[in-house]
Amino acid sequence: MEWLKEIKVADGIQIIIALIAMTSAIAALCTARQGAKSLKLSKQQRQDTIKPKIIVEEVAYGLEISNGELGRFYKDRQFLDRLELPIRNIGLHFATDININWSIDQDKIIEFIQKNQIDSKFIDDYRDQQLIVPESSYYYYYKPFTSFESYLGDNKVSRIQIPYEFTFLMRCVVFLILENDLRPEEYEEYTSFTMEVSYKNILGDKLKEEIFDIEMKIDIETRSIADGKLETGEIRAIFRNKNAGVKTETI
Repeated sequence: MEWLKEIKVADGIQIIIALIAMTSAIAALCTARQGAKSLKLSKQQRQDTIKPKIIVEEVAYGLEISNGELGRFYKDRQFLDRLELPIRNIGLHFATDININWSIDQDKIIEFIQKNQIDSKFIDDYRDQQLIVPESSYYYYYKPFTSFESYLGDNKVSRIQIPYEFTFLMRCVVFLILENDLRPEEYEEYTSFTMEVSYKNILGDKLKEEIFDIEMKIDIETRSIADGKLETGEIRAIFRNKNAGVKTETI
């Protein structure tokens, strides 16, 4: 029976060795996991110290209508053909490769204009992405609208040009709002668009895409109607991110 005792002792030793090995393996795994967590946390902390953060700031423009003609936007009493939106980097480091996709449903806006205008005052025809307008014979629309900025330093502002197509259509929309005395709920869906903004940090890491819902809020200041037609008018147009409240640049 001595040999049986030796076998049992040997088995016991093997079991103890196996338990020790298993405990060591578990400890090593826990250490590895903790190390991975620490490494991930360290990387996240390092990224946070160089993380840019882009926001869209509010900006106000005036629009003046005279002699019953299509109005023009202005700022600082200077008439403008192009409008700009200020974007600011409020992060801790600069942003690079800033790509902006403008999501503007011009088809819907043009349909609104055609429905509300009289005698094709602003738009003669629109088909196959070709817009026929009285003031410039024709204009082509291209999709999608994009913008690019290579660099934006921390706490710096860059002014991004709003697609001209939207600016022209808003001149038409504002005229019709004043002439037909439309309520905000009748036109708000046509005076807004979406900006999809992507950018990278200093290490070249692409950050999560930011989506901004931009609305053009209209404050009517003056309006003059003669024989049922709009003669003069003036509004204040405030472009702003619906989901944020930032001080507005004055006109």
